[in-house]
Amino acid sequence: MSFALNKYEMPDVDYHSISLINLIKLITELSDRAALREFHDYRRVFNYNTGKSLLLTEFVDSLCNSPWALKLADYNYNLIENTYDYLIDRFSNLPNDEYSNGCDCRYYFDAFLVSCHSLFEKQDIHNSLEMELSAAKILQKMVIHNFKYCLRESTRNLNPFRTRYQWDVKGTTITVWMPISLPGNERKQWLEEHIINPDPTNPAEKYRIQAVIDYELELPVIENFKYREIPSLQNKISSLPDQDEIDVKGLSS
Repeated sequence: MSFALNKYEMPDVDYHSISLINLIKLITELSDRAALREFHDYRRVFNYNTGKSLLLTEFVDSLCNSPWALKLADYNYNLIENTYDYLIDRFSNLPNDEYSNGCDCRYYFDAFLVSCHSLFEKQDIHNSLEMELSAAKILQKMVIHNFKYCLRESTRNLNPFRTRYQWDVKGTTITVWMPISLPGNERKQWLEEHIINPDPTNPAEKYRIQAVIDYELELPVIENFKYREIPSLQNKISSLPDQDEIDVKGLSS
């Protein structure tokens, strides 16, 4: 995976040696595409059942092809393929100043940083190696958590009885899926009547709104699941490498 260079790059930064957290900060705070490329091409901070550290694309591929994921998708390989694309896009799409299309990976990486900060404060973690290992675990769980939402998005995308609707809220567009049985001229009114205090500044707002739509209009959704409730998946995901197993291209030394 490659990313075009832009004005935000910092040529004096040794991307290979900085910590995972500082690398992600370069992405969220400076829109640094070189940092994003470093993350995708070199940071093997994920682990499945292969006994080796994996890049994000390798981990997501293993996740999508797991028996658990295939069963959840009812062995619909088109659905799995779309889910893979959606999930990778969440952690790779970085809009520029002139043009924005699709999701923004900075939202998801920022949520990762918030989770790390909260954990470090709660458990009083200050050791750099412990921080790095904990950050990798948080990121892996976050990717698994987002798999659920990407699978739902793929399901809606492949459902011929739904179409996208762009709802203008306070000058910001929120894209949701609505049944074709609800005419376009009635959708805005329905949303205004059923969605309380929509917050377009919240990156997760579209998922809250979509959940209300699915529930109120009695549309089929993929059953909720929690990470801890999937022992078959949890057993397949190995623990992160010990200190002696960390290499320069994975977690920073």
